[in-house]
Amino acid sequence: MCSYSMNMIFLAALVFLPTIFAETLRGKEEESRSLLPGPVAWPGGAVTYTNAAAFTPNFSGIKYVPGNQFMNDVIWGVDNDSVIWKLKWNIQNWGGWIADPAWGINGRPLNVAYDSEGITFGSSTKYGYFSTERIGAGVSRLSILRFSTLNPAAPGAVLTPTNEWVLTALLPVADSNRGLEGLTFIPDYYLQANGFKTNANVLYNPASYPNRVESGIFFAGLEENGNIYGFVLNNGNTASLISSFSSGETRITDLDFDPNTGYLWTSCDNQCAGRHRVFTITNGVFTVKEIFNPPTAAMAALNIEGFTIEPESRCDIITNRKYAYWSNDDNGQLIRAEIKCDEEARLGIFPEPVVCSTPYNFL
Repeated sequence: MCSYSMNMIFLAALVFLPTIFAETLRGKEEESRSLLPGPVAWPGGAVTYTNAAAFTPNFSGIKYVPGNQFMNDVIWGVDNDSVIWKLKWNIQNWGGWIADPAWGINGRPLNVAYDSEGITFGSSTKYGYFSTERIGAGVSRLSILRFSTLNPAAPGAVLTPTNEWVLTALLPVADSNRGLEGLTFIPDYYLQANGFKTNANVLYNPASYPNRVESGIFFAGLEENGNIYGFVLNNGNTASLISSFSSGETRITDLDFDPNTGYLWTSCDNQCAGRHRVFTITNGVFTVKEIFNPPTAAMAALNIEGFTIEPESRCDIITNRKYAYWSNDDNGQLIRAEIKCDEEARLGIFPEPVVCSTPYNFL
């Protein structure tokens, strides 16, 4: 957990006082970048891996969760048929990602027939959360559901969500096939340290939501309009809409918050040429800082619905690279490409957001 005090802030001000003039010059650079004339090249390398066999024909959201060492890392995923996947590295031949047999070689089906799209975790991996857009083929269902990752049932056993937060009344009416495509969690420490404001233009105060299930806000991307909505999820399956803003695209397919850098990434599929946008909090609101093309031109034509990035702890110190991952909803394949470390190429953002080296207590 990260904590801050007035003494720490005062000392930091003394340390950084000599850089005021330099920061002014940097501010000019940021001002010029804020015009965002168009997307720039991906900050890394080309595609280095695509799994040979599809896990599912319609993979949607994915989330990278580090373990105590690389071989224990997990990529969690959800598909449109409400199956939760747990992928692990194939250490037997050191050859890519496979479905974890202990969880289920075909994943674990949920006992709800929802078209599930985004997946994330709160402050630990005891519970996962996924977003939905419809029931079956035609009935809109805008929800976030929670499931336990500690379910002791046999591999492949049916999962029963522990909670569901129906958000329909808090959102615009959506086409049944353009619902809550992306989902990510942003902890309180980041939001408060960077002066995040609610839709009411007041500083976000977690104490105003004493009944919440996690110490942070869940941000969901609505494919219908490309907007992003932030919710506090409460016990009793009620939710509070805290924030809403545009992703800058007409569609959105996934969100991924990187706690090591403080960057909120959005992604889009072939409807937006596979572009990514990166946001940080400026003057209390999420503001786009850069727009990236996908790593290869071919990816701009793919139905990419999932996106996630490895933490800084997985950076190769020799190449200064780590990996980003995408899931292809057309064929269920997992795609991997390099991305620069050191705060993901830093993106030229000044001032940098307040982050924490150990933001989550993943168990």
